Amino acid sequence: MSADGEAVVTVGSLLEELARREAVARQQIAEIREQIAALESRLEDEHDRLSRLVITRETVEEILGEAADNSI
Repeated sequence: MSADGEAVVTVGSLLEELARREAVARQQIAEIREQIAALESRLEDEHDRLSRLVITRETVEEILGEAADNSI
């Protein structure tokens, strides 16, 4: 503290605080990137699932349509 009661900030402590904040920001970026990668993987899995369901529905409709035509 200075004589008037204010905290004294040195250039060294300011640079250390900036470096600490940088490290925190870099860590947060890394964590967010990991979350994005996990979400992209889940999204791809759901797209694959949807594709299979659409193909299955279309195949069933085709089979049922052919069975209806043959029963006439």
